[in-house]
Amino acid sequence: MSEEGTLQVYYDPSLGDGAGAGARRLAAKNQAISLHSTDDLCAAATRLSQGEGDLMACSAEWAIANPTSGLTVVGTLARKEPTLIMVSDDKMEYLAKSAIIVAELELCRRQLLRARADLEIHTPQSIAELSGIECPELNDKVALATWLEELRQRGEIDGFVISRSLFDAANIKSRRHTLGLQRGESSRQRFLPPPWQGFTLLMARHGFPLDIIIEDLDESAFLAFNLESKIMHGIDEYIRSFIGLYAGQRQIGTVLRELDADDDLHLRTELTDAYDKPL
Repeated sequence: MSEEGTLQVYYDPSLGDGAGAGARRLAAKNQAISLHSTDDLCAAATRLSQGEGDLMACSAEWAIANPTSGLTVVGTLARKEPTLIMVSDDKMEYLAKSAIIVAELELCRRQLLRARADLEIHTPQSIAELSGIECPELNDKVALATWLEELRQRGEIDGFVISRSLFDAANIKSRRHTLGLQRGESSRQRFLPPPWQGFTLLMARHGFPLDIIIEDLDESAFLAFNLESKIMHGIDEYIRSFIGLYAGQRQIGTVLRELDADDDLHLRTELTDAYDKPL
């Protein structure tokens, strides 16, 4: 903590992964937070591990891909909606036959084809080859989303799939449609998101006094992050790109109502006692 009594928090507002927005919400709520923007989170993580600054806000995906010795996840902010969205004029069900959709993730491409086998699904690289227009670097997510929207506006593609946070970061104003979990709607196509979506992690050196920010953390989101991490660490690397995963806490009453709607008497009996009260 600085001499002024503030916590110095590193974040990268340019990544479009939601962590930047999460950091800004944290600073707006907690006056003890002083944000320090950077365009190189890896360098910031190194400085933090060496004693410069107090915390770093990052997405779970970034933290998993960039482990830093000396730092640990001390908590998570409230989780934002983890599902992906499709930017298009129409919902997926109403897209024209053989509509061209661009999706970077292998998981999402498979889910789209499962829902609509007639769709023409492309990666950003393959659509760049077809259109003859150079594709931005894949790690520049905001530039990539902006480029895809330009292609859609010109009619070269019918839609593309990105995260909600990236949609906001790229300042896209077009219609968007949720590729959702469809809770309680078993008749609709379900799109499980990739692992670790919607989390903003706070990382610090070992021994960080957690009580300073405890009121800003979300215990259920932290539990969900740890559950997803344990599951993914038990899955072979070569099939992780095919895995959809969402862990979260739900009220027992909500679960029982869904079981009633699905006429799942067996599981309902397992979760209630002889007086139909939750166990």
